[in-house]
Amino acid sequence: MNTRGLILFYLARKNCATLDEIYSNFQINKNTAKIALSWLAKEQYNKEIA
Repeated sequence: MNTRGLILFYLARKNCATLDEIYSNFQINKNTAKIALSWLAKEQYNKEIA
């Protein structure tokens, strides 16, 4: 599973998470976590306006 998929699964399981929790639990740097979260937000936004 890719980073976005893992983060999405983590968010769904935890219901909410901070950026610090995400990058420390996945052992990725903060910028990678920000990029993955922005992709997820964009995907969700596109689903909502479609």
